[in-house]
Amino acid sequence: MNYLVIMPEEIKDGEKAVLTGSRAQYFKDFHGLKEGDEFRALLYGAGRGSGCVERVDKKEVVLKAWFNEEPLPRVPLAVIVAVPRPQTVKKVLQTCSTMGVTDLYFVRSENSEKSYFQSKTLEPQAITEEIVKGLEQAGDSVPPQVRVETLFNPFIEDLLPEQLATEQFNTALKVIADPRAPVEQTALSARPAGWDGAGVLAIGPESGWSDYERRKFEDLGFQMISLGRRELRVETALGALLGQLQLLRHFPVQE
Repeated sequence: MNYLVIMPEEIKDGEKAVLTGSRAQYFKDFHGLKEGDEFRALLYGAGRGSGCVERVDKKEVVLKAWFNEEPLPRVPLAVIVAVPRPQTVKKVLQTCSTMGVTDLYFVRSENSEKSYFQSKTLEPQAITEEIVKGLEQAGDSVPPQVRVETLFNPFIEDLLPEQLATEQFNTALKVIADPRAPVEQTALSARPAGWDGAGVLAIGPESGWSDYERRKFEDLGFQMISLGRRELRVETALGALLGQLQLLRHFPVQE
């Protein structure tokens, strides 16, 4: 059964939801549901439930939805990505939404193209569109908090230390995926004592973080890890690293 995200502002009169404009067109292009069809409903940023299609016409889509289930459980998980090419931004947004990432930062790196920050894929509406696709894939309703940081130093010296000092992340596994790391250095070897499952993952450009950037991360307690000898695309490295973290959570190694 299809999962369908409904925005809070689309809710009208309690159980009724109305989709118009680009949202109605997205419904027609990607879901193809007809009047009377049922679906699994996801209220963006809130709960989950079920619904049915009441009417589909040229101007709008009218739905009826009930939200009586909690969002999927999640563990604090922040992902830091050196801003990649626009098509990769879309893949990163969808992957993070599907995998339950709580915080996502796109940051400037010395080795990434400055022009990438001018891409429309980093505009709020475009970000939300890709997040919706990821949530619908997972059947989840809570999106990651996404921030675009155009300056590296204010991020690494002010914002990130504040995040790491919070209760959510003060015992987090903090790692930098870097192609220059020795292959024996893995997420497993970086796991801290008393780890509660939280993680902060930093993925640089395909050529890696600069020496300066890597030192700044290490000053905050990040450990450099390897994902193997192959040079990976950003979205491939992200999926591999999130998979390793998932494995560590469910199959902890005995101390």
